Amino acid sequence: MDEMEQRENNGNPGTPGNGITSITKTGTSGLIDTYTITYTNGDTDTFNVTNGSNGTNGQDGHTPIRGTDYWTNQDISAIEQHCDTYIDTKIGSLNSVVNSIEEVVG
Repeated sequence: MDEMEQRENNGNPGTPGNGITSITKTGTSGLIDTYTITYTNGDTDTFNVTNGSNGTNGQDGHTPIRGTDYWTNQDISAIEQHCDTYIDTKIGSLNSVVNSIEEVVG
């Protein structure tokens, strides 16, 4: 009788199930690792996992592309110049606003 039938018959849960206490690697032979599962009732099972052999080295990695993966000194200088101009323009605008406020406040 399964747990559902037991509940239907008397409302009490069924007997506790069997869980896993541990899974432990218990041996290695060549490319095969052996694991042991220990259950809460003390029973055990073993299973094997066959590992792959070491592969060969892969190809060299990606070759960087200028403008995509890195900046040249000329690129950096152009960006710095652009930022300097942008910041100077904004600070100039802020100074103008501050001067206008100072004139009003007096």
